[in-house]
Amino acid sequence: YKQSKFQVHEYYNEKFYNKVADYTISDDLGFNKAYSLLCAFNDISFVNYQLLDYIDRKIVQNDSILKDLELGRLRDLIEGFCNANYRTENWEILKTILHENKALHEEELPVFIPVLKLTSNLLSLGFVSRILLQRVLNPEYLGEHIRFFAKTNNSSPLSYLRAISQTIRLLYPEHEDLLPPKIFMDIAFDKLPETVDENHRDVL
Repeated sequence: YKQSKFQVHEYYNEKFYNKVADYTISDDLGFNKAYSLLCAFNDISFVNYQLLDYIDRKIVQNDSILKDLELGRLRDLIEGFCNANYRTENWEILKTILHENKALHEEELPVFIPVLKLTSNLLSLGFVSRILLQRVLNPEYLGEHIRFFAKTNNSSPLSYLRAISQTIRLLYPEHEDLLPPKIFMDIAFDKLPETVDENHRDVL
């Protein structure tokens, strides 16, 4: 258990993973241990709902956990909930606390963290923040973010931008005014930035 990463090709046993989660919960090992286990489960797309419920309770008991959670750790936490497509009993409370998270709403967003994926995951869980959308979809930030990942031929930010656009248009049309200029959406829906014309290339 001290090794937080499980190698799926070497050992995969759902009964064992559930037992580790049960141990974490029954011995009340706390948020940090539960978070580490969740990250390990994320790596192999394994879901344990009881672990998510335990994390939920720990945050409600001490909301500073979520208010002060730095962006990288928050990304992994939300990915766990999104992988499970699961809203815990206190999810509405967690959403309220998320609106006070410093990394999302106050601190500078780094371009090297997949913030578009995080935003898309949050939207899929029903969390909408105009402040976050304004920051993430700001053309200046968006251009730098996409350029950073394009250096490694990683077009995933464009996929998540498309998902964000579709989600906003379908479920939250009152926030359509925050979508970036059409040129970004054209690139995102093409999904193949290397084939767009020179005007689009200038943006990236």
